[in-house]
Amino acid sequence: MPTFNITRLHTKQGIFRLKGTQGYDQPEKITIKEIEILGTDGWVILDLNNKKVLNLITSLHNEIIQHLYPS
Repeated sequence: MPTFNITRLHTKQGIFRLKGTQGYDQPEKITIKEIEILGTDGWVILDLNNKKVLNLITSLHNEIIQHLYPS
């Protein structure tokens, strides 16, 4: 699967750094392998097993896709 690395994604929820993979046939199908948020003291790794973090990733999906494939 192709990988991606977003060094800064500015959203209403905050500024994120993400690493993940995309589907070959469906590039909009993404899997996040690592997500960090920019806090006051630097980057903070978020727990991918936390339900709130999973909900956050779901809410960021469209912004991630737009970042990867700007129109």
